Amino acid sequence: MNNKSGLSVAIIGGGFCGVMTLVQLVKQSAKPVNITLFNSVTPHARGTAFSTYSSEHLLNVAAGNMSAFPETKNHFVIWLKSLTEYSSLSLEEISKLYVPRNFYGDYLESILEQCLQTLPNHVNCELIMAEVSSIKAGENNYFITRTDGKTLEADKVVLATGNHLPRSPFKEDHPLTNSGFYFENPWIRASVNNLSEDKPVLIIGTGLTMVDVVLGLREQNFKGKIIAVSPKGFHILPLRPHLPYTDILDEIKPPYKLLDLFKIFRKHIRKVKSENKSGETVVDALRSKTQEVWHALDHNDRKRFMTHVRHLWGVARHRLPADVYARIQTMIGEGSLEILAGRISNAVINNTTVEITFKTRKDQSIKVFEVLRVINCTGPEADPSKFRSRLFKEMLNDGLVQIDDMSLGIKADEHGRIMDANGNTTGKLFALGSLLRGTLWETTAVPELRTQAAGIAELILKK
Repeated sequence: MNNKSGLSVAIIGGGFCGVMTLVQLVKQSAKPVNITLFNSVTPHARGTAFSTYSSEHLLNVAAGNMSAFPETKNHFVIWLKSLTEYSSLSLEEISKLYVPRNFYGDYLESILEQCLQTLPNHVNCELIMAEVSSIKAGENNYFITRTDGKTLEADKVVLATGNHLPRSPFKEDHPLTNSGFYFENPWIRASVNNLSEDKPVLIIGTGLTMVDVVLGLREQNFKGKIIAVSPKGFHILPLRPHLPYTDILDEIKPPYKLLDLFKIFRKHIRKVKSENKSGETVVDALRSKTQEVWHALDHNDRKRFMTHVRHLWGVARHRLPADVYARIQTMIGEGSLEILAGRISNAVINNTTVEITFKTRKDQSIKVFEVLRVINCTGPEADPSKFRSRLFKEMLNDGLVQIDDMSLGIKADEHGRIMDANGNTTGKLFALGSLLRGTLWETTAVPELRTQAAGIAELILKK
């Protein structure tokens, strides 16, 4: 990069955020720019979310709201229409579908391929399949070192590292964590295959990832019982069609206080239910305000939200396509899937199984069951100090980044400009996606991420 004229930009991460930042840089650039994208795990563009091993893993956002470009609403729908599977449907019909996530991965790959094939003369792009181990600040730029020791320079850097592996629910030295019975990565095929015995599997976590694993286990012909546990044992809700609801937006105004917001929210939930409408319509109405509200809440209100509201909000926000929900409910009704609320108090490895001791939340009773496997579906690790990443450890130690006040990501402003240990932004180091959760809260879905990618590209290209 440093051998070429013009601005040099390094993007760390090759999933949706990294690739769409690259695409937006190419699209918006009018002067020479050299872009290097580093990607170390999944195929370029697909990331963890869209390189799933199963065709049964569906998007939980309708196709009509999954365009990769904020200014072109039907971009994904039109792309789907070009496929044989959807060619007979109208654009309106396609826009309402929840399609396999692998199709979305194909879509992103096609965007990247077209971008690289039609690069303007003033843009250079290089995709490097390698892990970045270190980023060091120079006088006016950054030195980026790969795990193989090679180093290059960049004027500006974008951290688009996506989701990190879940935190272990067990102590580091627990025998289970280093055994073949425990699977820390629920997003890979190995977590669900090679199971033949008719004994239970334990899933820790009861959110959307749990559903993916349940479907994966059944797709791999696992016949045994599946037990899913979490502290509160919430059940996921279905996505149901409803008309847009905007009445609540007239009352959501600054200054924002959590208690006031909660009262307004409850009032409108009662209102829609009295009209025989789904309460989810109120949750969806708040989508356009969530980042603004979260950014404006004081630290104490954010802590109260995380303690008292976070799990309920997650259940209301992250719902399942109706047919997937029906399958999960059928399994629960048949008893082949059991969801329990409480905590694991002990786990002991036997010869071929793990004995789990579980204390229920409702009455503190003890359940003991043997399982063939334990799969961690507690959700991505959010605290950078606990990432299993040499890169983030070094950046924290060097003061290039700092953990946000809620330990949900790294500290940045609402535009993704990273704050160093002294609270300063250089305008040269950026982040987007899940790293901004502490700043924006809602920052993991395509409708937010596509806007972030476009905005960061614009900031990077400004003088």
